[in-house]
Amino acid sequence: MSLVRVESLDDPRVALYRNLKDRELERRGRHFIAEGEHLVRRLLDSDFPIDSVMLADRRVDELAPIVPEHVPLYVVPQSLMNEILGLKFHSGVLACARRKPPQTLDEVVAKDRDRLTLVICPDINNVENIGSLIRLAAGFGADAMILGERCHDPFWRQSVRVSMGTIFRLPLLQTDGLARDMRRLRDEWIWLGEFRSSSLWNRLQFRLMIFVRKDSPHRDRLIAALTAIADEPAGRVDLSQPAPPWLEPPETR
Repeated sequence: MSLVRVESLDDPRVALYRNLKDRELERRGRHFIAEGEHLVRRLLDSDFPIDSVMLADRRVDELAPIVPEHVPLYVVPQSLMNEILGLKFHSGVLACARRKPPQTLDEVVAKDRDRLTLVICPDINNVENIGSLIRLAAGFGADAMILGERCHDPFWRQSVRVSMGTIFRLPLLQTDGLARDMRRLRDEWIWLGEFRSSSLWNRLQFRLMIFVRKDSPHRDRLIAALTAIADEPAGRVDLSQPAPPWLEPPETR
């Protein structure tokens, strides 16, 4: 195991852990930080490339065995860990990982499915809200999440923490052209409806939307099934309205 004792934050090997309170350090960068045992365990179980793990000396015996041999493991005094985040008490567990290359709609949306459930966020700027939405999307069993151009960076430290690590397994598209990608979905899929839940939609400004492929042999059956759900008293799929206008490209509205 590559275990390295670090006694100062001036050590260049831990440079990426230094200024975690500086928002601009992480925004749209190559790396992101996971903090806390739960998140780091989920990160280690994911396919994200991990640059290093940092543990307070009191956590080494417990957590060092789960760190892969090829990942550098930095061990620091608890006082140094507290200094990193400016907290008097800290779990003593951090990891630094690299973002995956940007993906396209074709890479995120599975081609071998008849039905597709997407969470689409045109404009989410609150860092904690975006982490909550990622967690909700994973809980709903969404196939992917699409973030518009004006959305906050989902890999900012607080967003990752609030997502409780679900960001490591939910396919995520940070699009540079939401209208363009929505046009693609409209051309290839039939919009069936969207899940509604009291005032949550208006407050957080997102939609969980259900689509079916236009060329699916099961199209009529899926439409009938969702229509039946909508007719149930407890149904939450609204099929009575056309596709929402914000899905349309601005030039066609």
